[in-house]
Amino acid sequence: MDGSSQASQQQRWNLHPYHRQSRGGSMDVELLPTVGPGDLDHYPISPLPDSFSMVDVDDDGRPKPVERERFGEALAPAVPNWPAEARFLDRPSWRKFLGIFMDVLYLVPPLLFLILGAKAVNLDGKPVTSKGENVRRVCWLEAPTIFPVVFAAIAWRLLRVTAMYKAEKGGRLGTLEQLNGSRTFYGTLETHFSLQSFNFLAIGLIVLWTLSPLGSQASLRVLMVSDRSSPFTRALSYLSTNQTSVLADQNNVDSYRFAVDSLYSASLLPAGSNGYSGIDMWGNVKIPLYESLDSTGVSSGSWLSVDKSNTTYSSLVGIPITDLPRRGQATISIESSYFVFACPVITKIAQDKNLKAILGPVHGGERFSNIWGERQAGFFLDTTTPFNRMIAAPQRGDPITLRRVVFGSLGPQNWVTIANCSIQRSSVESAVTCVDRDCYVSKIRKSTQDGRAGGVTPFEDSTTCTNLFKSFAESTGSSPKFSSTPTEQYMNDPSSTKSAFFSSSLVDLSPLRQELLERRLSLLFNTYWQASLAPWYLTGGATRNLSLQQSTPSLQTIATPASIILSAEIYYCKRLWLGMLLLSSLVMLFCGIATVMLHYRVLAPDMLGHVSSLTRENRYTPLPPGGCALDGAARTRLLKNLRVRIEDVKWREGVGHITLSSVRGPADNVGMLRKRRLYTGIGLDG
Repeated sequence: MDGSSQASQQQRWNLHPYHRQSRGGSMDVELLPTVGPGDLDHYPISPLPDSFSMVDVDDDGRPKPVERERFGEALAPAVPNWPAEARFLDRPSWRKFLGIFMDVLYLVPPLLFLILGAKAVNLDGKPVTSKGENVRRVCWLEAPTIFPVVFAAIAWRLLRVTAMYKAEKGGRLGTLEQLNGSRTFYGTLETHFSLQSFNFLAIGLIVLWTLSPLGSQASLRVLMVSDRSSPFTRALSYLSTNQTSVLADQNNVDSYRFAVDSLYSASLLPAGSNGYSGIDMWGNVKIPLYESLDSTGVSSGSWLSVDKSNTTYSSLVGIPITDLPRRGQATISIESSYFVFACPVITKIAQDKNLKAILGPVHGGERFSNIWGERQAGFFLDTTTPFNRMIAAPQRGDPITLRRVVFGSLGPQNWVTIANCSIQRSSVESAVTCVDRDCYVSKIRKSTQDGRAGGVTPFEDSTTCTNLFKSFAESTGSSPKFSSTPTEQYMNDPSSTKSAFFSSSLVDLSPLRQELLERRLSLLFNTYWQASLAPWYLTGGATRNLSLQQSTPSLQTIATPASIILSAEIYYCKRLWLGMLLLSSLVMLFCGIATVMLHYRVLAPDMLGHVSSLTRENRYTPLPPGGCALDGAARTRLLKNLRVRIEDVKWREGVGHITLSSVRGPADNVGMLRKRRLYTGIGLDG
């Protein structure tokens, strides 16, 4: 090369200073050539030896090798466990096997979600069970939380290993960036907007990440519970109110009274709170008092609607119905009867007056002191109508004299309230609706089947009447001296019943309006009467067929057809969400399988997506020789204490150059970035 050509070549070179600390500690400035386009045709470059580490030139301007050991000792920091020796890329290692094992392990969650979908299909249309509820709990609680986490892990591992595979085999930089930047749904959108790459790969990546929330929602909604209704007709039985009272058995009346009194007293306790409820405390349906409803303008045999939220009932004890479905609706018609008192004359007389002319055969003209005995308080019932006066039961419309009943209640200052009443039977037909065994009467009418006259009652029998009247007065046990019974307390004020059992005061019933006294006396009398029909059965001791009950006296039941709409909870598998769950799980399984296959085939170390990868072959972050086969994670572990910074490595020159560099100072021509300074490459993206 002659002098002119050498001078021309020297002018075409850009000479940049490079600081290198020698072994003696002095700083040498060397001119490093930067070869521009076309310069390789004019400048002969010899092949670099294996020991060549960084560009250096001799006196003739030719590159010369620099020993790695000398360069490393001069510039590179000491890195513990840094691998300087050469090794094979396909050398087996526990980290590689661990990675493949983890990839195989990631195949388990997709299989579990596929099994969950199969379980949902298997439960479709079946009744709710405890095992089925365990599956539904997984669908509600665990699956929606786990699915997006597992999907993100599997999908991201596939995209990362695919990017490494493409980089090893050769691929476009934009494609690698698309794959490497699509770590989440938002990251996918951000990557493609920043790269302005809207291609089929972008669409596929967006669709892939869309399956994550859809699969999570699918696992939540795939299995639901719904009601299945099946209408049919079945005969149901209920207790007949024509049942013979247990008090008619004179030989066992004392043993039966204990059960009857207990039921009656228990019914009084919640009377103030459940008086308007359609069922009693044992679930038996209560019959409304037909006479309390407005029947103006209603023809005979017509139905009257019942407002269950504001209804006056004939008794606090209801009528039991057998074999009601636990879930579903049943409609049944019940024939029943109750007793109604009419008390047109209410007076007050002195306690010690001889009532021989007023009292009848129940008490036989006794004085009040004999009627109440040691208690010196309470009430009584008697009748002035002879017993056994009917040979044949009169029919409806036949003339009959109603039975006369005398009611007396001891009040304050030794005055007794006397009500002269008549009693008659009221027969009604009730339309009962039961929803999940919660029954109520929806409508009622006068019975069209019972043709007996209203004056025909069980009290024509002297044993039944005498035992009933005496037992009713003593039903709540002995009251404290000079105090009214809970029955009288209820008649005076139904809301005070709970404290009535502990009351020590006398109540005066004479101020009560005639209508109130009649209704409350009828309510409590019917309560005690119905409790005496079958006390062992009213509390829920029924069998499917009431006639099979073995008792004395025997039960009288009525079987009637009932319209039943059976409602059962069944599992319902939503096909749309099932398809979405299976699709998402199959895609996740495919991603896991593809990850295992690609991970096994990739030889290159994983250097994408790691900050430590920016230190590879970077002259501004000098490192010891070797380490090129380290993947990003291993390289980061070794260099985790190396301080780096994105900075200007031409800090003293007119135009800056930005790169990742080991943290140094201005003396090394390195400094932090500045706002009002020119840098190469700004504005290339518009």
